[in-house]
Amino acid sequence: MSDTNDIPIACALSEPELARRTAELETLIFAAVEAVAEIADGYAFRFPAAEIWLERLAGFVAAERRCCPFFRFEVVAEPGMGPIWLRLRGAEGVKAFVAAQFLPAVAPARPPAVTAGAGVPLAAFLDSDYVVIDGGREVVVRIGRASAELNALLVRHGAGHGVFITGWNPLSRAQPPALNAAANVRMMQEFAGRAVAALPHVGRGGDGAWAEHGFFALDLDREEALALAVAFGQFAIVLAVYEEPAALLLTTLAESPGASG
Repeated sequence: MSDTNDIPIACALSEPELARRTAELETLIFAAVEAVAEIADGYAFRFPAAEIWLERLAGFVAAERRCCPFFRFEVVAEPGMGPIWLRLRGAEGVKAFVAAQFLPAVAPARPPAVTAGAGVPLAAFLDSDYVVIDGGREVVVRIGRASAELNALLVRHGAGHGVFITGWNPLSRAQPPALNAAANVRMMQEFAGRAVAALPHVGRGGDGAWAEHGFFALDLDREEALALAVAFGQFAIVLAVYEEPAALLLTTLAESPGASG
């Protein structure tokens, strides 16, 4: 049995063959990727749940293992007819190879289309960093992307998902620091009453011009989280589920035609 550490990280195809193969992959395989998750020794690509993708990915593996023998291929079908994951893994150097060879073929991650009432800072929500602070370490999450570091955090805390939520600046109107701090104290009390564990969270604007403090509530029920956000005057929460892209969820305050900034 060969040691994968001794296999050179280089495609066996000639340059013209590689160019043709790359074009095929962009059109037939990677254009359909729904999400990308970074893992310790490679990347995971999520495909639709349709059975045809099991056949196509089996064909992909059969072809690629001939020209790229250094890969460890894993095709995983989620329970309940869920999505299908292709994991490309390997020894040192494989992760960089995948990033250079396959990531450019994936359509840029796009969060689901959402609409909101006038005055809701939708662009700011989508362009922000959502940061969990765990034991002094920051884990950064972006909407529309999965995160290997966040997956590891959820595993450490025995949670399947978390919700980014804050009591700061209701209706996106700046409040004095004392009022924001008091709102977050009340939110902590709400978590305690629900026996929900929460880690500190900081939301940061993409341009670094602003920051809001809040919580990453572990396994807080989605509907409870939305109702709590409404009670604290918030337009949105961010839901981060294990191995799934983070999603922006608007509350009824944001969906209202009368929402205003």
